[in-house]
Amino acid sequence: MTGPAASAAQEGNVERRRIALGEVGSGWRQGAGGGGPQRDALAALISGIIAGEQRSAATAIAARSAAAAAGPPHPPHRIPPAERASYPQPPPCTFLRPGQTFEGRQRVSHSHHGSTVKQEHWEVQATIQHYDPSSGYIAGTMEAANVPDALEPVRTFFEGEIIDNVNHTFYTADWDACADTDFLHWSKFPPFRELHAEVVRHGGRCPSLAGHSHVFMRWKEQFFLTGSECRLTIAGFYYLACNRKTGEVLGWYFDPSSSPDQKLDLCARRAGPAGWAFPHYELA
Repeated sequence: MTGPAASAAQEGNVERRRIALGEVGSGWRQGAGGGGPQRDALAALISGIIAGEQRSAATAIAARSAAAAAGPPHPPHRIPPAERASYPQPPPCTFLRPGQTFEGRQRVSHSHHGSTVKQEHWEVQATIQHYDPSSGYIAGTMEAANVPDALEPVRTFFEGEIIDNVNHTFYTADWDACADTDFLHWSKFPPFRELHAEVVRHGGRCPSLAGHSHVFMRWKEQFFLTGSECRLTIAGFYYLACNRKTGEVLGWYFDPSSSPDQKLDLCARRAGPAGWAFPHYELA
């Protein structure tokens, strides 16, 4: 679109994002433990995304690392520092650098009495905004098109946990997921099946991750940037595996109150002959 109509629409989108950010920030400050440096740093990161501010990976990682050092204790689903044994931590993955975009589809199957009655296919794009392998943290945006009842592509902000033996294990212990839920979903990934026994033996950690071909993650959408008026919810989260060599990402969505069969297939998009990732990303 061009002209006044386009300008008005863009201003409306920006205002909705600011409202969403304000609501989330208010919720953080009113929650247990108050705001704190760590949450303030994350709020600044989100503000930068919404405002379209260009932010280098080094600056973002330094800001979050400094906030984490001064912040409150780790939440229950993270490994407390005192319990971080000498398990090897996997190396960083080049496909998860800030600016990298993934494109593909999400299949949503609706069933009735065990029989599939309807399938939807959404076009999905995910962009990495922040990646800190030392703390097992990743964040970015997801956009889905062809979503029923949505007047525009649905865009959300997500935060993620990288399974790294140091900060996060294969056991979620959050978001209504128990150990049975974890193994049900992780076992859908062929690369995980060879690790299953080792994960059980080591209480959710896995020494073989240090040299494994895939990076395992959980992504949790935090709030809508656009499309909040549609019927979608973001109460669940994604189990994901990223192939270190090809950049292919396979994901399964878990939400006990929604369709149990939601599969995500993404591929890393090339930025050009020079490589895969963009040096910066700006959200329009």
